[in-house]
Amino acid sequence: MTSVPVSSSPRLIHSSGYRERRRFDALVNFRDLGGHETETGRFTRRGVIYRADGVQRCTPADVAQLESLGVKRVVDLRTAHERVSDGSFDPRHPSIEYRHVPLLDDVSGIGEIAHDEPLVVSYLQMINDSSGRIVEAVNAVVGSPGPVVFHCTAGKDRTGVLAALLLRSVGVPHDVVVADYAKSHAAMDCLVAWYVANRASVGAPLTAVAPDDHQRRRLMGAEPRWMAKVLEVLERRHGGAERYLLGAGATPSTLRALRTRLVQ
Repeated sequence: MTSVPVSSSPRLIHSSGYRERRRFDALVNFRDLGGHETETGRFTRRGVIYRADGVQRCTPADVAQLESLGVKRVVDLRTAHERVSDGSFDPRHPSIEYRHVPLLDDVSGIGEIAHDEPLVVSYLQMINDSSGRIVEAVNAVVGSPGPVVFHCTAGKDRTGVLAALLLRSVGVPHDVVVADYAKSHAAMDCLVAWYVANRASVGAPLTAVAPDDHQRRRLMGAEPRWMAKVLEVLERRHGGAERYLLGAGATPSTLRALRTRLVQ
């Protein structure tokens, strides 16, 4: 499975305040997990772990940008169905490894969750039901031979949960993790626009998951209170991210390696 060809697609129009952070033609929600102060006064290291939306959309120029960042591994958190329907990062790339670690088997039912905040329910279900896969994803990130990028489709939900667990595990404060999650909100209009513009090559756009404006706001947003609630439940039920990962099967040596890699 190779990347969906998008090199002829029009460059996205970005919302104000977001364009300055853009480095890519086809990625709208790419950022570094570095630069965050931890509870001990140290900082997360820049240039080692990145989060993103659908890396399978990368143009040749985008792939060259990943190469220039030194990326050595792409960890794909999407379902097998998404990988087939939307394509994947080229697993034959000569210098960037591709790993598929699906955190969920199916994402089609999220819009049917009968709750005012369906994504909170979805995130907590993921943490509860996919703990082994989450640990597998953590292992893939920590075990990368160099800088790594992990992604899902929007870079917001599965990616957001994994990013929150990684950051909390190395001591980044709750409010900082919440603020990092909320940065995804600005990218969602751009992402929907990309799928609408490219629906002939990638199939149904994300709007098909949430066809009306009210539902789209519930599913395509990244409200700070959603992640804040998830972190509060994680703390109450599991004693925090690090204890959750250990209980799910992560080894102490893996979490030490994460701290060594991500914290300076």
